[in-house]
Amino acid sequence: MSTRKSLALVTLLAIVILITSPSAAKAQDGQISVGLRANIIGGTGKPVNDTLGFGLFGRYRLSEKWLVGFGVDVASGYDVEKPESFVGLVQEIDVDVIDASADSYAFMGWIERDYKRDSSKWGWFWTAGLGINSVSVDDATGMLEGGGTFDVSTDAGTEFMLTFSGGIRRQLGSSWALELALRFDQHIADWKILDRLSGATGSVDDYSIRGVTLGVVKSF
Repeated sequence: MSTRKSLALVTLLAIVILITSPSAAKAQDGQISVGLRANIIGGTGKPVNDTLGFGLFGRYRLSEKWLVGFGVDVASGYDVEKPESFVGLVQEIDVDVIDASADSYAFMGWIERDYKRDSSKWGWFWTAGLGINSVSVDDATGMLEGGGTFDVSTDAGTEFMLTFSGGIRRQLGSSWALELALRFDQHIADWKILDRLSGATGSVDDYSIRGVTLGVVKSF
């Protein structure tokens, strides 16, 4: 089974468990919500560009206006752009650009401010939170400009994150809703990059990604 299918299966199973759990059944109406979202986000190409993925999240309502949330985001098979450039090497220009494939798993918690009028199906919200992001990057090999080859390995390790979002929410009946939000994540990173053939080393420091998320939410 492919990685994407396995992750989708795990996500669906987690949703079923959350929806049918005794704690959810005992919660006050609307106090707990769970959702699934598509993340259409990316960076400038240094080190990553598109990091499309999906996430599972939950929220607990503290009051009429304030909530706390948690989530797990998964991005699989996205590109780390030109990894050899981070150690000062240049790929042969007459062949296709070689990127390194990466996967990441981000675990986040946040506070949320909810703005909604009782008589309206529309509302808006903002969030601010913290997270950790575990990144795995494949090796990359290719030809160098002027002759020779490179064999680059990347140790991305675990990053810390500051995450912010703001968006709109549309109620669909009494317990379902759609959400569309703008999102900005600041990654506090310290990637170690090595070309195993020349011994050249490099690093990647902090970077940011941004974009939109589209989610469906079920409240209890």
